[in-house]
Amino acid sequence: TGVAPGAELRADATVLGQGGSIIVHSTEATEMAGAISARGGPQGGDGGFVEVSGERGFRVPGSIDAGAPQGQAGTVLFDPNTLLIANNGFTLPGVPDFNPAGDSLGFGAPPTDAVVTPTQIAAVTGDLLLQATSSIVVQDAVTKPQGSLTLQTAANGLIQINANVVIQAGNLTLIGNAIAFNALAQASGTVTLQNTGGTAPGNVTAGTNGRIVATTLTQTGALSFNAITLSGANEIATLGSLTAQQGIIVNNIVDLTVAGPVSLLAGAGSGNIRIIADGGATARNLTVNGSVNAGVNQFVLTANGDVTLNPGSSVSGSVFEGLSVIAAATTGGTRNPALPGALRLNGTINHVGDLTFGAGTGGISQQGGQIVVPGGTLGVASGADALLDHGAGGGAPNAVANIGSVNIPGRFSLDNGITNLTVTTASTIQAASIRIATEGTLTIAAGVGTLPSGLLTSPSGTISLLVNGLNLPAGPTTTPRVNAATVEIAPATPRAVQFALPDATTPTPGTLALNQQTLALINATDTLRIGGTTAGGTTATALTIEDNFDFAGGPTLAVGTLDLRSLGAITQAAGTLLGADILTGSAGGGVNLPNVSIGQLGDFSAGDNFFLSAGELVLAGLVSAPGRIVTLVASGSVSTTGPGRVTAAELRVSNSDGNIELAGANLLDRLGETRSVGTLEIVNAGPLMEIPAGATVQAADEAVLRATTGSITVNGTVRAPVLTLSAPSGTVAVNGNSAIATTGALLLAGDAVAVNGLVSSPVQVTVQGTSSASLAGTAQTPLLVVSAPAVTFGGLNVAGLTRLSLGTGGFASGGINTRQLAVLGGRGTLLNGTIAGVAGESAAALGERRNAQGVTEPSPPPNALSFLFNNCAIAVAGLCAPPPPVVTPPPPTPPTPPAQAEPGDQSRPDVPSYTVADNPRGLQAELDPAGQPAGLVRFPSVSLVVRPGRDTTEDRELAPPNVRAEDF
Repeated sequence: TGVAPGAELRADATVLGQGGSIIVHSTEATEMAGAISARGGPQGGDGGFVEVSGERGFRVPGSIDAGAPQGQAGTVLFDPNTLLIANNGFTLPGVPDFNPAGDSLGFGAPPTDAVVTPTQIAAVTGDLLLQATSSIVVQDAVTKPQGSLTLQTAANGLIQINANVVIQAGNLTLIGNAIAFNALAQASGTVTLQNTGGTAPGNVTAGTNGRIVATTLTQTGALSFNAITLSGANEIATLGSLTAQQGIIVNNIVDLTVAGPVSLLAGAGSGNIRIIADGGATARNLTVNGSVNAGVNQFVLTANGDVTLNPGSSVSGSVFEGLSVIAAATTGGTRNPALPGALRLNGTINHVGDLTFGAGTGGISQQGGQIVVPGGTLGVASGADALLDHGAGGGAPNAVANIGSVNIPGRFSLDNGITNLTVTTASTIQAASIRIATEGTLTIAAGVGTLPSGLLTSPSGTISLLVNGLNLPAGPTTTPRVNAATVEIAPATPRAVQFALPDATTPTPGTLALNQQTLALINATDTLRIGGTTAGGTTATALTIEDNFDFAGGPTLAVGTLDLRSLGAITQAAGTLLGADILTGSAGGGVNLPNVSIGQLGDFSAGDNFFLSAGELVLAGLVSAPGRIVTLVASGSVSTTGPGRVTAAELRVSNSDGNIELAGANLLDRLGETRSVGTLEIVNAGPLMEIPAGATVQAADEAVLRATTGSITVNGTVRAPVLTLSAPSGTVAVNGNSAIATTGALLLAGDAVAVNGLVSSPVQVTVQGTSSASLAGTAQTPLLVVSAPAVTFGGLNVAGLTRLSLGTGGFASGGINTRQLAVLGGRGTLLNGTIAGVAGESAAALGERRNAQGVTEPSPPPNALSFLFNNCAIAVAGLCAPPPPVVTPPPPTPPTPPAQAEPGDQSRPDVPSYTVADNPRGLQAELDPAGQPAGLVRFPSVSLVVRPGRDTTEDRELAPPNVRAEDF
């Protein structure tokens, strides 16, 4: 069939509408040298359909137009047996030149192949479909400015791109059993691959210069290729669906997003999936939004920039030989930890076999998804952190069976859900810090033959193990398998911890058992924390020390800290010894540690009573049991250093050697039963410290109880050779049989001092009140010194001399019985009682008067009648204040009926009145109302008349009514 030059075939829409269809076809050869037009209407409508085909060949030197000025371009179909796209004059071997007039139109021998020139393709303004039964070869470069291009062969067909094909405003679709890219295939839209099938699946290959540039590369159709190998410098923005049997390789030099699915058929072949974004000197990123499924094969996903698996994405494979890789910062197949690439694992990864994650200084993170490696080993390499713990992103629990080598400068974290995890033989996990969490059992495998044991190491960092089981089986050596400055071991889910369990003892079901063999293979050079972790908090519901354990820290540090954590109680089995350089901890319940050997007691808190018995005991931190009792027992001295202190409702402390010195900022409500065989010093920074009734606080040497901001109340007994009770800002109160200095002096000093019991010293009792002092009871001492601006005695009995130091303006009053009395300074006294057993007025002369500096006053002293004892001047014989006048009370009168008072009558019974203007000073000082004259305490009697009803005459007055008898 031929269309001669100059001939025109038109199926155009003239005004509005779609172009029509024109088909030029032959069973032999076809030449279209004229013009074909199937355009859409000028006012609207898409282009039409044009087909030019010949079963044995065709040429199209003419023009074809299926455009549409106001719509979508139409379709042009070329359909020979074998199609060559080449410039005019190119002749395939065995293909003669074609003369339309002499051959087709003259019925001569037709050609066996079809040839289309790049110019003819470029002239087609609509979509162009080139079909051939066996093959399509692009021999010369093609540029199509408008519309898409489809090259299609039948089953077993071949498409070869030997010259550049550029589709500037459309898509490129290649449909064949085998496709070979030996040059550029570029489309502004999508490059689509489709397999037509055949005797055997063909391959998609790329030669040295073969590459694809497209917005999207995808595959359609139900049939897969044998292998897809696109290893050139492709520039694909999005990788859509690709399916093959033997393998898929896509190398990209620009950022690549995998929309997928990209998959290898299950059970088919032994290839793998390799998707690479590597821009050389320019970092390129690989992002996976869809699925990558290598079937029973391995996968490699790398980029020299970032690699990101977004939520909803998945990567899977299964291979027991070889290694699957997901890695950023990888160029030329080699990871460079100095590159800034980051690996973000937010999708699902499921791989049966060995798998490695890699990244550069951007690190590895997981913010969702799941990592499942049920067989094989997971390895990790990063230039920074590697955090496989979901972060704040949630997701399904990871399930990794084995972990191999990890060597990173940053933090490593793996949250493994409920799956048992094994650190394999000869594998080392080394990082700045290590955190492994599993609700199963963590096993660190022993060495086999010449292979070393598994190892977790963070020499200057922290290793945190949140596990419900920890297994370090015996091996050929005793080399530690956990090595860090700080090692933390706690249950992954709340449960009791059996610590230092004898190896032969069967653990209690449901507990985390840390036996002696396991602990011997753990080397913590600074801190060993049991029952809780820094990030996960405390998860042990109870902690029991089952056997002897001594933690002394590593050889590089002077001390090691043993930190015990429990939501409930911490207890020590009877007959065991617990040792540590520094012991710290926290318990939600009580703490009972009856036999410890420690250098220092650091921060340790309890929700119930706290009991600890040790040798030497140094408090270096806060021992806290708010509202509860803290009991400290030592065979040596008890002391504090630095911030050492106790906060408790009650402190009880005792020792059998040395001193007790708790001079920190303690917060104690009570100081209970306390005994020191040496000196005793207790300092309290709380509002009040009480020695409760029935409790005895005693020392074999000097004792000092001091309240820095509050008060001290002694209701029990405080006893020491030399005793000081001090509360500079509060009150020292001594009640009962209370404050006793057995061989030396007793000092009571405070803003106020109140004694209502026994104070005793064989040397001297000193009472110093900045504001006041009040004393009652007994002072068994040869010398009582009371210094305060206001002193009150409530019947104090003093065995020896009482020296009142009143300063320049102090005053003393009340009752006192003393052997001697000396008053220093002051403005006066109003005392009563006895001096040297002498009562009455003559007792006053036995007293002494001195000035504030202690110098004896002249006789008679100044202001003699201002300093009275039993109403007489102190230190002056016979000088007494005048007695009060005697007042005879009037005789009682019988009661008389009340007179009927008239309204306004202000009369009342006569009430006697008395004057106190001339009362003596002694009368003014009388404290007992019973001692007053009877007339002063007689109360008037007033008559009251009550009548029912009231007077209503003043209801309308503005002022309130007068209160009169008639109103009631």
